[in-house]
Amino acid sequence: MTFGQRSKVMAQLHILLKRDIDIVLCQDAANDVALNAYAKGIKVMVRDQERLKSDYFKHYHAYDDAQYLRTIKAQKIKRNFSGQ
Repeated sequence: MTFGQRSKVMAQLHILLKRDIDIVLCQDAANDVALNAYAKGIKVMVRDQERLKSDYFKHYHAYDDAQYLRTIKAQKIKRNFSGQ
C-alpha cells in the first residue's frame, strides 16, 4: 500500500467513523508501535493468520532484545559514573 493509498483510506475512515485512524503496516513499523497495534488495534484485514502470529512474535522478540540491551547500557553508564 503506497503512502497516497494509505492516506486516502485513513481520510475516508476518519469521515465515516468520526475518529482518528492510524493504518499500521507492521513491516514498516517500529517494534513498540507494532506491538501496540497488535494489542490495542482493530484488525481490519488479515490475509494470513499464521503470518500475523509469526510477525507478532518477531516484533515481540526484537522489542524484548532491544529492552535487554537498553538495560545493559544503562547499568554500564551507572557503573561508569558511580566510580566502580
